[in-house]
Amino acid sequence: MTQHSRQPICIMQQEIGTLVLRKPSGKSNCDRIGIKYVAGLSKMHFAAQFRAATGYRPHEYLLHQRVERAKAMLSSLEMPLVEVALSVGFRAQAHFSTVFKRLTGETPGRWRRSVVWGRAD
Repeated sequence: MTQHSRQPICIMQQEIGTLVLRKPSGKSNCDRIGIKYVAGLSKMHFAAQFRAATGYRPHEYLLHQRVERAKAMLSSLEMPLVEVALSVGFRAQAHFSTVFKRLTGETPGRWRRSVVWGRAD
């Protein structure tokens, strides 16, 4: 991979990082940021290059970033779970909880209790 082909991925990772906290508008985040504009690649080529560079598909990367941001919020704030879910870009607490559990092995509530109060149910 040449230095030129790595640059769009770095730009895209930074751009995706800024989108993690935005609320979805109905289209996928990858469509909203204009992959062709940001990276100069077709969607398929970008997805392949992104996965080669990060180990994640673009949407998986977004989900991981959202969950990491949620963990920070859950460990430091007394914000209700639904507000955390909406703040990090999920449209519903149920979807947030499903993704969170799939990626961490625990529900957000259980994860919060284990971190904040040092115990699990």
